Formats: sequence, structure tokens, C-alpha cells
Amino acid sequence: MTEKLAPVFVLGFLILASARHYDDDKAVVDEYDDSWMNEILPTLTGYDTLDHILENQPVLSPALSQENNVYPLDKVLAAGDKIEVWGTYQRGSKFSVNLKDQNGRYLIHVDFRPEYETVLNSCLSTGWGQEIRCAFPNFRAGQQFKVTLLCQSSQFRIFFNDEELSVTFAYRAALSSAVKVALEGGSNGLTWDKVSLPRELLPQDFNESLKKLQELVQHKTSGQPFSNVKNFVGTEDSLAIFQWQLLTFVKKQGHTLDLSDSSIRWLLNSADAMEKIMTSGDVQNDRWKEVIEIIAEITRQDANAKEGVKLNLAIAIGLTFSTDVRSMATGSIVDGIKRYHNYAKWIDERVLFDQFYSLNVWLMRYVVGSWAEDEELVWARANALESHRTPDKIADVCHSMVEYNLYNKDGVSVHDPGYYYYKPVTLEWIHTIGGVCGAISKFGTGMAQAFGIPATPVGQPGHCAYIWLKNGLTWTLGNDISGWEASNIHGGIQYSWRVEAPFMLMMHQAQEMAEGYRVSEKLRIVAESFSKPGDRFEILEEATTICPQNYDVWNILKESLSAENLTREVKEKCLLSTLLKHEEVRNQQSNIAAFKSVKASINQNSANEILREGGEWVSSNKEAWIEIDLGTPCTIDQLKIHWWGQSKSKDYDIMAEVGGQFVKVRSKYDEQMDGWFNAWSTIDGWEMKTTKILFKLREGELDYWYHKYYLGVRQIVVLGIEHYIEEVVSMNKPITTNSDDNGRTLVDGNKQTQWTSQKAQSWIEIDLEQLCTVKEILLEWSEGIDGMQIVEINAGGSTQKKVGGEFTKIPTDSVASGLKIALSSSSSYSLQEIEVFGICHTAIDILKMKIAMNFNESPYFKKNLMHLVE
Repeated sequence: MTEKLAPVFVLGFLILASARHYDDDKAVVDEYDDSWMNEILPTLTGYDTLDHILENQPVLSPALSQENNVYPLDKVLAAGDKIEVWGTYQRGSKFSVNLKDQNGRYLIHVDFRPEYETVLNSCLSTGWGQEIRCAFPNFRAGQQFKVTLLCQSSQFRIFFNDEELSVTFAYRAALSSAVKVALEGGSNGLTWDKVSLPRELLPQDFNESLKKLQELVQHKTSGQPFSNVKNFVGTEDSLAIFQWQLLTFVKKQGHTLDLSDSSIRWLLNSADAMEKIMTSGDVQNDRWKEVIEIIAEITRQDANAKEGVKLNLAIAIGLTFSTDVRSMATGSIVDGIKRYHNYAKWIDERVLFDQFYSLNVWLMRYVVGSWAEDEELVWARANALESHRTPDKIADVCHSMVEYNLYNKDGVSVHDPGYYYYKPVTLEWIHTIGGVCGAISKFGTGMAQAFGIPATPVGQPGHCAYIWLKNGLTWTLGNDISGWEASNIHGGIQYSWRVEAPFMLMMHQAQEMAEGYRVSEKLRIVAESFSKPGDRFEILEEATTICPQNYDVWNILKESLSAENLTREVKEKCLLSTLLKHEEVRNQQSNIAAFKSVKASINQNSANEILREGGEWVSSNKEAWIEIDLGTPCTIDQLKIHWWGQSKSKDYDIMAEVGGQFVKVRSKYDEQMDGWFNAWSTIDGWEMKTTKILFKLREGELDYWYHKYYLGVRQIVVLGIEHYIEEVVSMNKPITTNSDDNGRTLVDGNKQTQWTSQKAQSWIEIDLEQLCTVKEILLEWSEGIDGMQIVEINAGGSTQKKVGGEFTKIPTDSVASGLKIALSSSSSYSLQEIEVFGICHTAIDILKMKIAMNFNESPYFKKNLMHLVE
């Protein structure tokens, strides 16, 4: 039996055989009859016709159009570079991924032998070297796979579907000698799908690079449809956004960078390094030139600083030491590069807590930025109490190792420069002499940093506290007297976004969703610097969706709403998904009292704080009242009162405002008490919709601490559901019809007027002018229903709901910015009024909904972000 020839081979032969002949002046001399081909094709190829061959040939993606699956590298490989290839496997297919030099020799040959093993080797001038073998990854035929080669300082790490092989491959030739990637194999149906190679984007001239980057980003984003912008920020080329931003920062400071320097070029071309540099917190005074030069110098001195934990360490050092970090003991400037080498040594010696090795760059900044000198950190590890040498206790060792002393042993006040005998105030000396809040907090901070745990002092009114990453997981406030919201980042410490300490928690959340935060930042930069004014809102709104914790985006979002060229259609399309999501969750129970207004018979300032966790209101009277204004009718499911100490009310009534009148709904006798000291009282709710709640407190108990307060409340929680105050949202809104009567009387609020149409197929359109939650539509007919109606509810350029029938009242419970009513099955129609009931939402209203949904468990952020968009 004769084997079929490859269709592509036959195709080439037939094309030559059927070619037309031309003479020198390109005129056609003759041509041949091609019909004979179809007679021999089945025998040669198994296909019936030439067209059948063409239809059944694989189409290679542009990324894989290189000859023989060989892809030249357009940059010299360096540590940190990675090569990724994708393919689709068929059972029994053997395949390999290879790096070759200019002579075709194999620097690395990764040979996958399915269902058997993987073999790593090289073939250099002396032939094939020693094989390194490991198990073949487990996956199924027909599935796409990804192979990643990660270049390190002295070896390759190989990943299959993002899982690392059990072996590495040490370099047997200079990595810089690699000039191409060769993909081999492809038998039994295996196909190569895509290749991603490291690329050199930057010319060596600083200004030329800046111009090239600007042109690239501008071409991809300015005036482009939003879908194109969104796609671009997800590609490798979008690294240009961060590169442009960094070089722009440098130029604005009146500086340049030496882009002929190989260390700086590597840094700027490494996606991993650049993304970490640009999304790991602010750099005070925009000293980005110093950032890059410090990191580049570290990579010159230590080749291992280009990957892994040491790359994170190098970047953290560069970002932190771009401005002076001063020693607490002597006031001298701490040497950042020396600190890098010491922490790198401690990494190798494994003397830091395990949590350090998984810290991101931003967190690592709060380790390496220690005010303690390196010798002090060594002392701290040697002298920390054994009982506190754990990541959940180390910072709090300050309370056991530093005695609170207002005066030293010679009676010198802590406020006197001689308190520490004019010696450097090291951690050891603080331990010896003692101190007050500042010394205690700075000692705790230094002890944590010595073991690789992030920490920083924070200022409170008249006090110094500290925050630290307890267990390497949770930011915890230590030596505290005023709480998180009263805490600010201490002077001399770099911060993100704002100095208020709670913003550390927001950045921590952003860092935990690193990929989303990076994309959100790219979108922000594009919106601020490249997009047209009318396009900014759509880009920024998407950035808040991808990473709601990106404070910088919220900070500029409101301004983008006022752009002249922002169309209503785009605005509604952007906001619609938030409003629809809000409608889904609106009927879910929540704390409806949060951020609402409070009145009290005494101590009004502190009363404002009791609707959030951490508040404190007290009264020196035995009787008092507290009133909460919910702002809108609410269904109350449950009340919870957190009393202050033992100063609780022995007798109280709860009043609900209904229809402008307060009525008693609950009392002390309806409560369930949990505990005695700092107890919680829980009271069931009631059915009637309530706008205000009044607590009448009587018979208070004298407090345990000060013996002067009889009533005290830490927090009041009101669990329930908010309801809209519905109104006619169609009143005097734009209306059009296809009848001779323009329809304005249908939305004028006057039911004595009348609209008529003599057209059998009539329609009415009402533009609500903004997004609304529509509950129902009333049709006031002049003399009974005429014919049939089809009502179409529209919002954001799409139909949200469509109903048909004979109506006087149409329940909709939908989101709308306009509606169309089609009238049919009658020769004429007569209506007095159309009333659309619901509530309209401004863009600011909907943005506040988005904030509430994302930060409902974070009242501080919720309050601050709402203030930004108001």
C-alpha cells in the first residue's frame, strides 16, 4: 500500500506545475488546464481537491511564523530574564525546548519524553554533556502546556505549567552567548502555539528612550477604544508604561540615567524588577534616579541580587534609601548598600524568621528601613528574651526589656538631653536605662526588624506607639493608647499615599492582590498622562474595579467625571454594573447605622464615634438619650449595644420614628445580655419601617475606673435593610412620541391633561436623563386600557427588561435610564399621565455604592474614600 504524501509537499509541487508563464514584459504567454490535478490528488494525499488541501492546512499564529520554530533573541540574556513557550500535547509526542548559540550548539536542551522522563543536557564544542534526569510532568493529551526557562545568576530553573521541575541546570557556557530559542519535536500532532521572549526596548540614549516609550504608549492608548487600552495593559509591551513613568520622574528632577550601563539597562528591561519598583510604595521627593542607581550598584556587587528574595531586598533598599535613613543612636546616615549586604548575609545564614523570605518589596521596606544600626540588630538577635523569640511576640518584647522610667537613676528627666548620659541611644542602651513611650516603641520596632519582621513607630496625640506585622501576616498596633485612626506614620518613615497609619492597611490589601494592583496602576498612568479627557473616567473606573484598594485612582476619579467630552453613554455603561450589583446586595442585611448621624444629650463629639468599632461615649448623668438618624426608611432586624465597662443602663426604652412620630418599640426587658463587664446587649428588631431610633437611658451604674460616669457606650450596631424613598422620576423629563402630540403632557404631573394618538402602531419614549432604580410604572388611561403595551426598560445602551400585556400598573424593579412604551392592537390611544416611580442616582451616588460594597468591613477607608468622591 502506497503511503500518502504530505499535503504541503504536494501543494508546492502542484503550484509549480500549474504556474502561468510570463515573458520579459510580464504579459501572459499561455496558461495550463489545472483540472488534471484533481484526478491524482486522492491517490497522492488523501484529499479530494486542491481547495480541500488549502482548507485543511494548519494556520500558524504570527508569533510562531519563524522558520523551523527557531526564534532569534533580540537582547543579551541576563539573570531575571525568562523564556515562555506554549504548545498543545498529543500522546506519544516527544518535544524539547532549547537555547542555542550562534554556532547552533545547545546551551540547554530540555527534552520532554512523555510518560517517561525529562532530560536536561547541553551540547557544546566537546559534544553532549552529562544528562540530568527527572520525572516527566503529568498532564493529559489535548491540553495546552507552558514551559518556562528562568535565567538566574548561575543556573536555569525550569517550570512546566508553572510548577518547577525537581532539578535545576547549572550554566555550562556563558548565558550571554545564547542567540536563539529552538523548539523541536511536533510529531503525533503536537503543535507549538506561542512564544514569549525577553526583549530590549530601550535605546542607550536617555532622551531617545523616553521619546520612544512615549510614542509606544501613546500609540497604544491615546484615542484608542477602551477595549484596546485594557488589552494593552495586559501585554508584555505595557512594561513601557512603567518605564516611561520612571524616566519621566527622573527627567522632572532635572536628571538623566546612564542607559549604556548594563546594570541599569537590565533593571529597566526586567519586567519583574520594574513592576516591583513602581508598585511598592511612594518615593519621597521623587528621588527615582537614586532608587535606580542604588539597586544597580547592588546588582553589580552581588549577582544574586537579580532574583528571588535578594532582588526584593535590593529593590526595598533602593526605594527606602533613596532618601536618608538616619540612625536613632547617632543621627548619622545609615549606609543602604552596607545594609543590603548584611541582610543578604543574614538571609544566607537563615537567622531571620521564616516569614521574612516571603515578604513582598513593600513590606520589606519596613524591615530594612530600621533606625537601628546593623550592629544593634545583631545585638537584638543575640539578646532577645527566649520567651519572645517568635514572630507573634518579638515586637512586644519591648514591654519586658525596657523599663518605663520618667527619670534615670540619677534623677535626670527623660526630657533632658542628659537622660541617656549623652551616649548614643542604641537598643542596648535603651534596654539598660529605660525610657518612656518613644523609647519603648522604637525598641519594639527595632527588635522586630532584627528578625526580619516589618515594623514602624507611629505617632499618636502626645504619645508614640508602633505597628508591626504580627506573625508576618497581620498589622498590629502596639503600645497603643489612641487606636488606629489617631495614629500617623512617624516622621522620618516613608509612607504610602498618606501619613495616616490606617492607609498602611489599605496598601497591604493592594499588595496582596499584586497583579491587579499593577494593572490598576498602569491604567491610572495611562488615564493621567496619555488618554483624552473624555476617555479618563472609563479607564479609571475600570482601575477601581480591578483593584479597589488603589487609593491614587480614587483620588483623581471624581475630576474625570467633569470632562467635557465624557459622554453620557460611556458614563452610564461604566456605572451600570455597579448599580446592578448594588441592587442585588441591597436587600441583604448589613449594619445600616454605620456613618449615619448621631445626636446625644451630652458629649456630642464622642457620640459621633459610637457607630463604628473603637468608639467611646460616656455620661456623668444617670439619665441620657442617644438618637440615630438612619436617613432613609429601614427595616430593623436587630440592635446591639456594646456598653462601656460596667456603666450600662439598668432601664431603657427604644423608640422608633414612624411617620414623624416616635413610638416605643422595645425596652430593657427585651434584651439578651452577653457578659457583665464591657457587655453586649442584643435586642430583636421590628417590622415597621423606621427612619430614626431613640435610646432613652436611665439608672446608670457608676464606672469602675474614674467613679464619675454612670452611662457609657462603645458601639451601637443596627442590623437591617435600607429602603429607598421613592418618587416620580419621570416628572418633566424629555419625552418623544411618533404621534402629532409631542407627549409633554404625559409627564407634567397634571392628570387633567390628555395625550392622544390616532396611529395604530404608536410609541412613547421617556428619557430619565440618569440611571434610576425603577420600581413601577403607572399608566393613567383616559377611558380604560387601549390595546396592548410592550414596555422596554433601557440603561447603559442595553435593554434591561421587557414586558408586554394590558397595563395600568407595571412592576419593574429594574435599573433604567430610559423607557419605551409601544402601543398596538387599537386604532387610537388616549392617556392622561405616565408616572415612573423609583429613585435617581448621580454618578457620585453610584461611586459611593461601589466604595460601600468594597469597604463595608473597613469603615475608615469607606469614610475617607467617600470624602474623595463627594
